[in-house]
Amino acid sequence: MSKVLLIIIILIFILTVISDIVARIYIYRGKKMTLSTDSYSALMKILNLKQADLATEQTDLQIIEAKNYYYHPLKNIIAINDFTSTTVHAHLATLHEAGHYLSINSSEKSKQRFRLSTLVIAFNRLIVIPFFVLCVFLLDYEKGPSTLLFSIATIFIVYFTYATILRFYYGLSEEQHASRIGLNYIEKNYDQDVFKFARVSYRLFYLQYFFFTLLIAVAIAFIYWLIFFFYVNL
Repeated sequence: MSKVLLIIIILIFILTVISDIVARIYIYRGKKMTLSTDSYSALMKILNLKQADLATEQTDLQIIEAKNYYYHPLKNIIAINDFTSTTVHAHLATLHEAGHYLSINSSEKSKQRFRLSTLVIAFNRLIVIPFFVLCVFLLDYEKGPSTLLFSIATIFIVYFTYATILRFYYGLSEEQHASRIGLNYIEKNYDQDVFKFARVSYRLFYLQYFFFTLLIAVAIAFIYWLIFFFYVNL
């Protein structure tokens, strides 16, 4: 069982690295390609165009400059790297985050559901996953884990499973929705070369997200299996 899990982890790790490298190559290429307009203008255009698709009028949206591109559903913030950037990568990343904003706020149900999943996944990322990583170093491989450690690990693996299901079900589908919104806008407002580049880029970013999520899932499962194995057999 342990050998099978280990082989699966190694294979997924290789796929994760490959997808990450290829995605970064496309990011690099996208940064070398420039357009006549900046990404902030593209963001404002798509938001104005799609405003009618929102469930309620959004008056509290903030658009900020930050190191990374993201949409924060709890704070209702769209962050882009540089308002004045004219690179294709900046446009693609900005329109993707606009896609998140438009998709999540398309209905009140979607908005509340995604906010709840964000909180669950955040606790998983900040507390549960670090706990399992720490267990690798704290586990006594000669005496086995204590009953307390095993009990906490069992509770956390149940929570981790739930959070991972949410991440796969809502997270991956939301990535698809955001990219689809961005890609539809690009198809209608950019030339075919940019559209083709965007289509490949968005697919690569999706695979990058998918394999990384899958890698974390199987790695944590393997760590829990170690805890369970040593608890039962020592």
